[in-house]
Amino acid sequence: MLLTEAEQEAGDRAITPFAGNPFVAINMGGKVIEKHWGQENWRQLLRELSGSFGGYGLLFLGAADEAAAVEEVSASWPSTVVNSCGKLAPRESAAALKRASLFVGHDSGPMHLAAAVGIVCVAPFGSLNKPRKWYPYGKQHRIVHRADGVTNVKVEQIVAKVREVLPERAVLRLNAKASLG
Repeated sequence: MLLTEAEQEAGDRAITPFAGNPFVAINMGGKVIEKHWGQENWRQLLRELSGSFGGYGLLFLGAADEAAAVEEVSASWPSTVVNSCGKLAPRESAAALKRASLFVGHDSGPMHLAAAVGIVCVAPFGSLNKPRKWYPYGKQHRIVHRADGVTNVKVEQIVAKVREVLPERAVLRLNAKASLG
């Protein structure tokens, strides 16, 4: 993507709170309800990941109406959380995504932006789409597709896919907790 200087600057401003530390980008929402994985699944996923990956920051992307759900789900994350829902234009989101260690989210605009800037995606898919039709472009992504609906994708399946891609950041987790005190 040929991002403008202004788009790149907006993306850089969005990720400033991470102070150069690694972060995971997440999109929980979307326009189509059949693609939603469910708030409880997201809450449980973050709970499961926080032990091994709590040193990573979290960048949430999406529409403004998703911001409150993000606040609720991410409240206990042990490191930096940036809720940019409704604050970035799509191309500004792409600029911020360029520095992510991983993207986690269902079939959405942010998922396709992450793939477009070369970020590995872990994505639950459901019955709304035929297998492989709307997967992110590229072979490096990790997809869990359930023909009986996205809400039937198990949290453990997504955790396993994240573990395939993301190195644990135990040292960063300790540093993050020390800086909070």
